[in-house]
Amino acid sequence: MDEELDPVMMSATCHTKGCPVADIAFVAPMYPNATEPIYRAQCGQCDQAITDLVPVTA
Repeated sequence: MDEELDPVMMSATCHTKGCPVADIAFVAPMYPNATEPIYRAQCGQCDQAITDLVPVTA
């Protein structure tokens, strides 16, 4: 049985032109994937992949 890893708090920002939330950062917990890219996110408004993912430091 695989052990679940702890999530990492990440800031995700969509930069898709015309997206209603373009350039607004959202913080969310993300779990690492087994293959690259390790962290993945998709915009909840325009459904495009978010590539601007930055770990949140306290």
